[in-house]
Amino acid sequence: VKRPGPLFVRLPAWADPRQVEVEGTTEKPRLTSGYLFISRPPLNRTLTFAFPLAEEELVLEHRTRSIRVRMQGDAVVCMDNFGADLTFFDPLH
Repeated sequence: VKRPGPLFVRLPAWADPRQVEVEGTTEKPRLTSGYLFISRPPLNRTLTFAFPLAEEELVLEHRTRSIRVRMQGDAVVCMDNFGADLTFFDPLH
């Protein structure tokens, strides 16, 4: 933060706000409308927000098939490959 003022940090929908750890400020952030709010963040200091990446499975509907995908946060961990070789993601078992 370069100037005095409040700071709002958007949390992804999959993040659990109870597990967020904030370093660099003594103020405990409040959760408001999906954002962490810090009323007076320190100036010219690094703030770090750490939280575990939630794992979830979802199904992508393609033209002719449903593709199962396992996500960790917003990153793909593995997905159905339907027996194809040289795929970008590990196969989902």
